[in-house]
Amino acid sequence: MLGAEAWASEVAVGRELSVDRLIAEALAPRLNGGADAPAVSAAAFRLTERECEVLAMLCLRLTDQEIAERLSIIRRTSSAHVAHILGKLGAANRREAAAVAVRLGIAS
Repeated sequence: MLGAEAWASEVAVGRELSVDRLIAEALAPRLNGGADAPAVSAAAFRLTERECEVLAMLCLRLTDQEIAERLSIIRRTSSAHVAHILGKLGAANRREAAAVAVRLGIAS
């Protein structure tokens, strides 16, 4: 439907995107309820300030232990934060949660 030239152009743009950005773009319709819907914020997922901090660290691919050390908490608490974030975002794993964070603008 796009035509060969437009298709090639879109493919070239897509090849320049990071994996996390690609996932975020793929999740955009699910998060926004359609292209014309307003952007979803972290508040829409009822993320606490601490969960937003942890989510940003997930985007840096930090482990639970590394997150715990940065926040001066125990690893078990860090793991609990990660589990709550995954549940609230409906994310299957840390990578998907990071992609959602990119989409929300919580992290880049």
